[in-house]
Amino acid sequence: MPMGMLYISIVCFDVVEAYVVGIHISAWASALLVLSDWAMRRPRSVGRATGTDSRAFSVCNNPFIFNPTGSGSPPAKTEKAMKTIIAVQASDDKGKTSAIGCVARRFPMSRVKYFDYHSGREVPEAKWPVVLCRGVYESANGEKFVGFSSEGDIRPMVDKALAAITDNGATDVDVIVTACRTKFGTVDTINDFAKEHGYNIIWTSLYHGVTTKNIQTPDFSNGTNLNEIFAENIVSLINKLLS
Repeated sequence: MPMGMLYISIVCFDVVEAYVVGIHISAWASALLVLSDWAMRRPRSVGRATGTDSRAFSVCNNPFIFNPTGSGSPPAKTEKAMKTIIAVQASDDKGKTSAIGCVARRFPMSRVKYFDYHSGREVPEAKWPVVLCRGVYESANGEKFVGFSSEGDIRPMVDKALAAITDNGATDVDVIVTACRTKFGTVDTINDFAKEHGYNIIWTSLYHGVTTKNIQTPDFSNGTNLNEIFAENIVSLINKLLS
C-alpha cells in the first residue's frame, strides 16, 4: 500500500476513536487542518532509510488537533460522562473553606440540600463560609447533581462529607468539589472513594495570596479578590464537565 494511503487510514482511525471517547476538534483548530494538508503534500525530508514518513508524524504528534476546548465550540461529551471529583488541595490555613464556600454561592443550583458535617443529617442552611451541600443543576442534557464540601482537614471529615453528599453512595452526584489537605489521609480518602464509586479526579488548589508583610489573604490592595476569581474559574470548569 502506498505510504500516503497508509497515513490517511491512520488519521481517519484517530478521528473516529477521538469521537467515540468524547473528544472533539474545536472550531479554532480548523486552521490546523490546513497545516495538516500542507504537511501531507510537503517533501519527505526524513525517514527514507527506515521506511517511515516524517509527514505523518508532523501531524499526528500535534497536541492541538484534538484539543477539547475552543471559542465557539463547546466540548463534545460521551453519552454518559464520567463523574468527577474536583479536589481543592492545600495545607492548613490557606483558605480552602472560604474559597469553596465562594464557589458554592456562585454556582447556580436549585433544590439545594445542606448537611451537618458530624451527623450527616440534612440541616436547614449552611453556616457560611463552611458548606456541605448538594443541589440540582439544569443542563441541556437534563438534571445534574453537584455537591460542595469546604472542610477537608482530616480523613474522617472528608469521609463523612462524601457520604453525606452522595447519600452513602446511593446518589450519583455528577461533580463534587471538596477540600482536602496534603496529609492526614485525606488524599487517600478521595482516591479510595473515587475508585470505589467510579469517579475521575481533578487535583487543583485555590489562589492563595500573601502580602509584602507576609499576611495571608485572598484580598489585595487593588481590590482583587482571589476567591472570586477562583470561583469563576471553577464554575466554568464544572459547566464544561456537565456539558
